[in-house]
Amino acid sequence: MLIVRLTNRFASEISLSVGEDTVNAKSTVDVMLLQSEADSENTSYATLRDGGLKAGSRIRVTARGPDAAAAMDALSELFSCGARIDLCIEPGCPSPPMLTGYTPDIIHYACSKMHVWTVSRSDASKVQPDA
Repeated sequence: MLIVRLTNRFASEISLSVGEDTVNAKSTVDVMLLQSEADSENTSYATLRDGGLKAGSRIRVTARGPDAAAAMDALSELFSCGARIDLCIEPGCPSPPMLTGYTPDIIHYACSKMHVWTVSRSDASKVQPDA
């Protein structure tokens, strides 16, 4: 959803590609269904539900239009901010973090065990559990 919300701020055409599959980055359905090539043969409900881009996915981003450079800068910023936290901050929680939002100052994370926290973009050591 963050990718879709961000790309919809721009007039340019923006696409995401994984392998041979290319989708409109402004479409929630397209982005959610963009799966790794390995998963593309299995079209079960679980695959569709759990589809979409996973951490570590290798994607190609293309932008064409009047604000393409600004769109690419914004997407680069979004993708780079997710790399600061590798593990849930809750001791002993094995769930990987998911980027749930960001602002110019704060990155918001959550894990599948419902632990939520924020990280200062200027100082990654400032991790704050959310109440």
